[in-house]
Amino acid sequence: MTHNAHHRRVRRFLGTAALMIAIPLTLVACSSDDNAEVSAAVSDAASDAGDAVESAAADVSTAVDSMADDNADEGPARDLATQVKAKLDSMESPGEPLITNINEATAGIVSAPNAVTGLDDGDNDGKDDDAKFTIESEGGDDKACVQSQDGVWEVTDDEC
Repeated sequence: MTHNAHHRRVRRFLGTAALMIAIPLTLVACSSDDNAEVSAAVSDAASDAGDAVESAAADVSTAVDSMADDNADEGPARDLATQVKAKLDSMESPGEPLITNINEATAGIVSAPNAVTGLDDGDNDGKDDDAKFTIESEGGDDKACVQSQDGVWEVTDDEC
């Protein structure tokens, strides 16, 4: 091999080697830029998600506080009625205004000085005639109504 031929091979080799080094460095440089952009985008998205979670948590907290304030205004009769409704809903015939079911549902929840009023079975069929009764507390000053409407128990404020 002549000296010039060897020189050409060395130059070609060095050129190829330089190109082989330059391409990965360029890719790394591009990747670094891309990684920085991706990293910034991920960081921004995480920050936005964190802000959204904090905002949602604040909204839930406000709603819970509002509900607690509303229930505090209602008095204990509403809370007792809600507990009785839950027991009635869990029974075998939940929408039926059966006197035995109502007595069972109120037995562990409504006790003196609280009272259940408005139960009446004039025709002796085992069902409350008007499918509703009142729970009274605070000496009768606070009242809530539990009633069956179309087979579903509801709780409303005040006397039935």
